[in-house]
Amino acid sequence: MQLEKSGRPASSDDALLHSRRDMIRDDIAKRLRQVCAHLSDEEFAKLVDAMADQKLKGERSRSL
Repeated sequence: MQLEKSGRPASSDDALLHSRRDMIRDDIAKRLRQVCAHLSDEEFAKLVDAMADQKLKGERSRSL
């Protein structure tokens, strides 16, 4: 994703993707936090990020 100098997404499509990713990430984190309590904060963040990216990838492939 390209960002402007301000750190914001460069286009409205990028903004929507960023917003959607944040929503997915928050939902996954909320659901998994107690189940993955044994993971460090860094490990948990990596897991949630990977799962959010995979979910977005699946959504994009289905929309094509």
